[in-house]
Parts: sequence; structure tokens; C-alpha cells
Amino acid sequence: MGREGLELVTERLVLREMGEWDYEAVREIDGDAETQRYEHEVYSEVETRARLERFVRERVEEPREHYHFAITLRGEERMRGWIVLGLNQRETREYEIGWAVRRADWGKGYASEAARRVLEFAFGRLRAHRVVAFCHAGNAASARVMVKLGMQHEGTLRETRWLRGQWWDELVYAVVEGNGGRGNS
Repeated sequence: MGREGLELVTERLVLREMGEWDYEAVREIDGDAETQRYEHEVYSEVETRARLERFVRERVEEPREHYHFAITLRGEERMRGWIVLGLNQRETREYEIGWAVRRADWGKGYASEAARRVLEFAFGRLRAHRVVAFCHAGNAASARVMVKLGMQHEGTLRETRWLRGQWWDELVYAVVEGNGGRGNS
């Protein structure tokens, strides 16, 4: 599959669908212990390849339920991070959003800018009713992004994340149509 596909644009960013050509950038994020601190043990090279292959396969699923966007700067190809959107419940039109940004690009607002655009896509083009996001209770940076997006803290799930040999709490945030993500895609 070539580089064709869905593309979303913001003032600074181009969000394009991920492909095999993104392996090195995905590997940089997957292999960085600090970036994975709240999410997962560091992925092996084999796991990174398998994840990327799954992302590419999901581009052609019918009906389409998953979107995996590379976050790039306008005029550049290099992936700075990714943002994903997946259908949780078709009946209730609920989607889940998530993101990761390489450590060298933390603090530049890329996650917020990209997520805002993906929310517009979800509510506009996909007709989502609700978009939910989860984060490790200790991940204050991710929680701040959710608040910036207008997402409401809906609660704390107790001990739902198993990581590094222990249970951790998870925060739940969501936004519903009419309360964010305005715009058409």
C-alpha cells in the first residue's frame, strides 16, 4: 500500500495515515522507556513491526473502525508521533482516541493540536456521539491534553492497568457531540 490515504491538516501539522515507511519513527517511540513509562513495557522490534502491520491492515477494513495517523510537521515527512481513533461501540457511536509523541517533541503542543483535529473528524465525518480517552493516573501530561480538548473527567477506574508488576489506576475522560470537536472533515 502506498502513501495515499486520508490526510487531516492543521495550522502546523499534517496527520497522514501510517505506513510501513514509518517503522523507524514508530520504533523510536516504542523502544523508548520514558515514552512508554505509563503505557507499556518497551516493545521489541518484532512487536513494533507487528503493530505497524496491523495498523496498515486496518486501513482497508470494511466497515472501517480504526484510524492511525502519523503526526508530521507541514512540509516534512518524519513522524513526530501518532494519534489513533477507534470505534468502541457502533450502536452508541462511541470512539476512543489516544496519542504518543516522541520525547524530543514533548511540550510543543503537537498532541493537543492533532487530537483537536481528529475530534473534528470524529464528530464531523464519522458522526461520533462520544469520544473517550484513558490514561494512567500518574500521566499528568496526558490528562492536561484531555482537559485542553474540552474533555470531562468522568472518573477513575481502580487498578485496571497492569504495568511493571503492579496494578495502576486509570483516568477516564470524554467529550460528547455538541460539546467539542466542532467542524466538518
